[in-house]
Amino acid sequence: MGRLANIPEIHAKSILIALCADDSVLERRALNLLKQIAAFESQVATKNYQKGTKRKAQSAVMICVQCQSPFHEEDNDDKACRYHDGLLNVDYESDIWADHDENCHGPIDTDENRFQHPEGFVWDCCDKLGHRSGCTRGRHNALSGSRGRYGDTPGTGLLEDEESSTEDEASESDSDKSQDD
Repeated sequence: MGRLANIPEIHAKSILIALCADDSVLERRALNLLKQIAAFESQVATKNYQKGTKRKAQSAVMICVQCQSPFHEEDNDDKACRYHDGLLNVDYESDIWADHDENCHGPIDTDENRFQHPEGFVWDCCDKLGHRSGCTRGRHNALSGSRGRYGDTPGTGLLEDEESSTEDEASESDSDKSQDD
């Protein structure tokens, strides 16, 4: 991962375009991350405008490998990231797979299904559905080989899923506060 972080931007762009041309799921994920970065930058600009302040020169926007959210390193702290530290397993009892025949439709446990149907998977660290917000708090991490699976957290930090998890986050914030004490 370190070698990729240090390649020239023009090479990174060429590699991204080539990979996305070969993989429609990867292309959708890349476009989703692009939307997140644009929304993040817009929120930062709006907050600064409302405060009437100009922000100092910032580091580049990074994407956290744990929660898939954009962040600036100077705003990172021990509670900035919310992620799952377990494995995402198929929930074969989920209604999403009721009409799925692996002999006909292919295997359920694929990256594409994890991305398109996160509600059909369960985190083994907390038994939450795949699209629910993380159960662990910590610092954002832009380059971590420790989890070994970049982007394997569908639904956490994705714009389309924020509305569906807002209720969960509100109820979880009370339990997080009690755990933090």
